[in-house]
Amino acid sequence: RPSAAAAGARPCTSRPTPPSTRAAAACIYDRDPVQPLQWEGALAHFKARLASGEDVFGPLIRRFLLENPHRVSVTLLPDGGMAARAEQEERAKVEAFRQKLSEAEAASVAANTLRLKQLQEAADPPEALACVPSLRLSDVDPKITHVPTSEAQLSGGVTLLTHDLPTNNVLYAEVLLDMGGLPARLLPLVPL
Repeated sequence: RPSAAAAGARPCTSRPTPPSTRAAAACIYDRDPVQPLQWEGALAHFKARLASGEDVFGPLIRRFLLENPHRVSVTLLPDGGMAARAEQEERAKVEAFRQKLSEAEAASVAANTLRLKQLQEAADPPEALACVPSLRLSDVDPKITHVPTSEAQLSGGVTLLTHDLPTNNVLYAEVLLDMGGLPARLLPLVPL
């Protein structure tokens, strides 16, 4: 499988852009390099807008997602020979490793492999099985847990259900869409 770098794509990282990089980028474009480091005021202004009930995200979603004219098309083509090549590469690696081993080392590897296979196929002893956690019916609360639910009707007859639960300020959202009006020929495209 080609790597992202081999395909010309930039690797994805989960690290945020450090302030020094943002400041350097401002310099390159003839902007004030200190301005990106002074974020407290902008954050306070943003929080005030949110607190006032202003729709802060709607215009951004509309501008940068819904009405964004930029598109990319990706075509994935199957490689019928990939599995055979991977197996051939694996066999070559094993053979190269085998060639470096002495007779004694090869015998040791074979013996260890056989021992490992025997251990993996052997039944677990009762004391090991006793360590596996299990539930009895008495461990389960017979009462159904009630999740507090609020229901609201949105425009277009959409029902919104919310559950006020302690989630450490993490928002969990599940969106269900009515696919009844979708032609059957398009159903295979839904997961895309």
